[in-house]
Amino acid sequence: RPAPALSAFCKMSCLFSLGDADIFLEDVVSVRPGKWLTDSVITFWFEWLKANGNAGKPLPPRVSLVSPATLFFVLHFEDQTEIAASLAPLHLTTSSLIMLPVNNSTSLMTPGAGSHWSLLFFEREGSAGSFWHLDSSGQANVDVAQRLAAKIAPFLGLSACPAVHPMACAQQRNGFDCGVFVCAWAEWLAARYGQALALVAAGQEEARAWLPERALLEVTQADVAHLRIRMGQVIAALGAARQQRAPRTPTSG
Repeated sequence: RPAPALSAFCKMSCLFSLGDADIFLEDVVSVRPGKWLTDSVITFWFEWLKANGNAGKPLPPRVSLVSPATLFFVLHFEDQTEIAASLAPLHLTTSSLIMLPVNNSTSLMTPGAGSHWSLLFFEREGSAGSFWHLDSSGQANVDVAQRLAAKIAPFLGLSACPAVHPMACAQQRNGFDCGVFVCAWAEWLAARYGQALALVAAGQEEARAWLPERALLEVTQADVAHLRIRMGQVIAALGAARQQRAPRTPTSG
């Protein structure tokens, strides 16, 4: 069962926004156990991580999280000028770690209408770098991830597209947690990279030591279940705060 605060918030058909994320009732409901997470909630969680994902502080400027809607545009449209304009505010050419949620939707009319989410991330190393792919259902999205890597590579300042490497990760035990896995991996990567940058700056760690080959196996199905609860709590708190700030309508006596 959802937390009481989340249940109360679900009864309202209100909207609140955080950065580029607009949250509607259907998005709030999608956080409940057994539901397929909407793309708006993934966007919301990425926005929340930008402000809180570094031990409760904003992420370092070198870490970028790209919204599902932006990547849908990159993947399905061909106008290079418009793609460049949509990515320019993200400053991806100077980012060292870039997280890219992958959806297998093929519908140009309905972004997020696919059946599976995975996470592609890019780690910059000098003038080059590597793409890594995390998929909680084998490598179900590997073809889409490779196409996305090829489309976005020029906008990362790369002269050629690096190969996409699969990374070991936990596998979902149901048909609905793929989006939550994406959010959990993004949170883990952001936090670990922030810690590593601090250690590198202090001379206590080499730059490449931050991500052992099987490190993402630390994110388990149990962690995903706990993240759903935490997402619900964060959304309920922000929704309640919005309600408190909303102007009250005078009542006639």
